[in-house]
Amino acid sequence: MVSSPTVITSRLGTPTTKAGHDNRVSSDNAPTSRVEHLRERLNEQGLSSQATELILSSRRTKTNKSYDSLFGRWNHWCTKQGSNPFSGPVSEVANFLATLYQEGYQYNSINAYRSAILSVHEKVDELPVGQDPIITRLVKGVFNVRPPIPRYSNTWDVQRVLNYQGKETPLSLKALTLKTAFLLAITRPSRSADLSQLNTARIRRGMNGVSFLPSVLAKQSRQGKPIEPFYFPAFQANTTLCPVNTLDTYLDKTKQMRGNENRLFISFIEPHKAVTSSSIARWLRTNLEEAGIDSSIFGAHSTRGASASTAARGGVTLKEILKAANWNSESVF
Repeated sequence: MVSSPTVITSRLGTPTTKAGHDNRVSSDNAPTSRVEHLRERLNEQGLSSQATELILSSRRTKTNKSYDSLFGRWNHWCTKQGSNPFSGPVSEVANFLATLYQEGYQYNSINAYRSAILSVHEKVDELPVGQDPIITRLVKGVFNVRPPIPRYSNTWDVQRVLNYQGKETPLSLKALTLKTAFLLAITRPSRSADLSQLNTARIRRGMNGVSFLPSVLAKQSRQGKPIEPFYFPAFQANTTLCPVNTLDTYLDKTKQMRGNENRLFISFIEPHKAVTSSSIARWLRTNLEEAGIDSSIFGAHSTRGASASTAARGGVTLKEILKAANWNSESVF
């Protein structure tokens, strides 16, 4: 009886077998699914299907989608090289990342590719490939030679948009929708994805504002960190710009058209279904454009930083800003 050769993956050379044969794979038998490969590896360790699925759920859906997209590029590169994307040597990972650098990729993007490969690649010499000294030094070299730059070097004037939104004129459903999204976004600095998940069935009203209990985990949610509700204070001194007053007006105007839809933001175009984070991001950009802000420079994401910067200039403490925005450090704005 002849036993199957055991694969030995060297750090820098070609994967070989104990018999000394090349273990590189052809495009015909190269595995292509990142998640399926992980599932097979877990099943081979004797884990039940339930345990396997829970482990696979340790990464958020959005993270998995991002990693799958990045892994697709890595898998295509390996196929052209005749290499196995799940167990190739460190040298090929390094060469791939260097290729991305040569194509003009920035540090954050290259680091994301490293993380995607690390999520599925076999260990090399008992060390995760993304933590191998060759890879860590290469990525550090990218950081030194092509350091990441802030998305924005300055910010826009929140008051300018508020002045535009403060006009006391009858609002169409579209205008009311955009205004509601903007006021909620700057009152409690939030991502478009967070706003898209606000649920009318989870509203809690207080003396001085309203809260939405989270229905899904936010991007910044972590184990051991309390999940904070999305709180929006009322501004009694200016009901036209009060986020709670505007929210109530929006809820009243959309009550009949939303049917059984519980998500707060629905399309202002029939059939008035719940919208995605992309739609809300587009609404926020439209708010900026209509107020005269250059949306080719400032996108929807800039709303969070602009809101926090305005609060800081107004005397709000850093601790209060970080808590309101659910941020961990001041470096994010």
